[in-house]
Amino acid sequence: MNITPTIIAFIISYLIGSVTLSIAISKRMGRGDIRNFGSHATGATNVLRTLGKKAAAITFVWDILKGVICVVAARVIGLNPEVAAFGAILGHIFPVYFGFKGGKGVATTVGIILSLYPLPGVCALIIALAIMAVTKYVSLGSIIGVMVLPLMLWVFKGDAHQIIFAGVLAIIVIITHRQNIDRLIHGVENKLGQKVSTKVTTEEQKEN
Repeated sequence: MNITPTIIAFIISYLIGSVTLSIAISKRMGRGDIRNFGSHATGATNVLRTLGKKAAAITFVWDILKGVICVVAARVIGLNPEVAAFGAILGHIFPVYFGFKGGKGVATTVGIILSLYPLPGVCALIIALAIMAVTKYVSLGSIIGVMVLPLMLWVFKGDAHQIIFAGVLAIIVIITHRQNIDRLIHGVENKLGQKVSTKVTTEEQKEN
């Protein structure tokens, strides 16, 4: 088996996943690095809280598209789409262009799930959105959404390989949300629409 094309697919997907528009948007708006504010993540939720709806929408759409582009492109040229998906997620979380400090991978995972498993993915997404709507906790909806995906695949008769890969995606998202989980347990997690300060502290300036 020639693994070179697979490695190339992973690398290209990783590089695409590493393209982080929210950092560029934040700097363009004169706010500096988005990673200095709020949750210090580059995802749409933190952008919404610090930069507003328009910037958050652009960020969210692009982060989803990264996952879609990598999976679809891999399929079109006959490569393993799951390898490409894994590369895209790692690129988003550990972007090579920005010091390997990125987002939590939720939106990119959404793009990947909808591309790989459309019907189970839509069902998991509906559950996630319902939880977000009721609780106003984006992190809680995201975590539960990826956790139920393997179950949705089982319901729709997905094979063992798909269920295991969905489980890997869930583990990645849970790991990147470990601080959110801690805040949820202690009742101090920020809710959807809650604003955060965009003032950079002296300690944050030193860290960056």
